[in-house]
Amino acid sequence: MRGSGIFVSDSIDPITGRRVWSNAITAGGINASLITTGQLDTNLIRIFSGDQMTFQWNSEGLIAYKQDGITGVDINTFIRYSDKGLQYYKANVADPIVSLDWNGLTLRNSKGEKTMYLEAETGNLNITGTFIMTGGKIGDNTIT
Repeated sequence: MRGSGIFVSDSIDPITGRRVWSNAITAGGINASLITTGQLDTNLIRIFSGDQMTFQWNSEGLIAYKQDGITGVDINTFIRYSDKGLQYYKANVADPIVSLDWNGLTLRNSKGEKTMYLEAETGNLNITGTFIMTGGKIGDNTIT
């Protein structure tokens, strides 16, 4: 350790016999290529664009926040990827608007009401409300 940073060495130069040092931590940042951990605590990882947090990685998953070119980042509208699946949350709606999880695919309206559910195990598609089809054929004995 020196005033200019923390350096590590795991080898010796065969010609000079001196240690080969690598910058681990300097005033400019951390050398991520030296991280060899088998477990990384991601609880505090935040990725910024300027002064706006656009991504966060914590115990709830990897979260991408909606970016608005005018007002910045809306932290209440986001997409989360976690052990529960992939969910899209919209501001002021408690449940995810779109959820792709181990049970299937769920779509909700802006009121949070489930409007479509595709069951993963059976493949059954359940639709609530008005179904508008713009062409095509669903099946031999159904809408054409």
